Amino acid sequence: MRAFTLIEMMVSISLLMLLMLVTLSILNAVTAIDTRTRAKVDTFREARAGFEVMTRRVSQAMLNTYWDYEFPNNDRSKAPTKYVRQSELHFISGPTKLGGATALLPDAGMLSVTHGIFFQTPQGLTTGTATNISANLPNLLNSSGYFIEYATDLAAKTVRGYTERPAFLLSGTPLPAERWRFRLTEFNQGSEYLQVYRATSPTPSIAALDWFRTALKRPTPTSEPANTRVLAENVVALVILPHRSKNDIVPSGALTQLAPSYLYNSRGYVTAPSDQYALLSRNQLPPMVQVTMVVMDERSAERFQTSLGASPQTIATATTKLGLTSGTTGLFVKPSTTANPVLGSDQEKNQYLLDLKTLEQTLVNLNITYRVFSTDVSILQAKWSE
Repeated sequence: MRAFTLIEMMVSISLLMLLMLVTLSILNAVTAIDTRTRAKVDTFREARAGFEVMTRRVSQAMLNTYWDYEFPNNDRSKAPTKYVRQSELHFISGPTKLGGATALLPDAGMLSVTHGIFFQTPQGLTTGTATNISANLPNLLNSSGYFIEYATDLAAKTVRGYTERPAFLLSGTPLPAERWRFRLTEFNQGSEYLQVYRATSPTPSIAALDWFRTALKRPTPTSEPANTRVLAENVVALVILPHRSKNDIVPSGALTQLAPSYLYNSRGYVTAPSDQYALLSRNQLPPMVQVTMVVMDERSAERFQTSLGASPQTIATATTKLGLTSGTTGLFVKPSTTANPVLGSDQEKNQYLLDLKTLEQTLVNLNITYRVFSTDVSILQAKWSE
């Protein structure tokens, strides 16, 4: 029987090793792709879940509007002047930092960016020792809201009095690497701490927006338990655009836009009684709200943090690199002027699309993997009228 020669054996072994190297190379490439894909899927799965929670809650916003007499300076000893929509609740959305006087969260301690939205919903949520209340009154009102923060997770640089990182990760030498991230944050205030009536009563005892601003600066009051939680990380932009329903027939001469400069305030008429948009939105919910969220994956977030340099990082540096800042001319701050012929009559919507396109191009230029989540939310209790 003829045996293999030494040369044939060496050639066979060489070919086998070559095949093994090719197989290992392909396996490594597939593993790397799978790892990157899983990271993207996991990040965007969290973002999608947070997005669904937020849009579902927004659809449940309520004002409990009713019709009643309006008295001069709220003085009921005088003759009423007219019959108008009234409500003790409040719905407000718009830029959190940009836009000057219209910013929802102007406090320096609130590292927020793009938009926020705050309102009341009948969730029946209670905190602390009042759980027996919610069992019997499941429709108690709660104040809710959503906004984006840019912050670290280290205890030395806590935001609003609490720490994102668990206690067991706050010790040891050295500490795990610091993570600066954009985070979609949910605000829920327990029914027993509800302050909206203090801000919207005929004789307010707190400033108009302090029913959520004060609560977000925990621990004030110190007895109030935690009222925020992170829904999703790496959310770089949240855009809230209230608008009419597509099926609405706009009366002749009526305003087509509902939220110029993206601001919608159901109680804006109190401080701006001559503003036509404030009067239009007086104590009523918008029929529709377009909610848009732009999210980057975790690997992109790591590269983005590295590109900003050593800590401490600032929201100004981060948002400037993304093109989100520049005073009142930044992205998602206000629609363009009527002089722009590209926009046509629906400036509000078209400027939003232009800004979104600009942000997407910036992310592409920075080699950031991202996704855009966007949907129109119908507010169930909206009873829009001119």
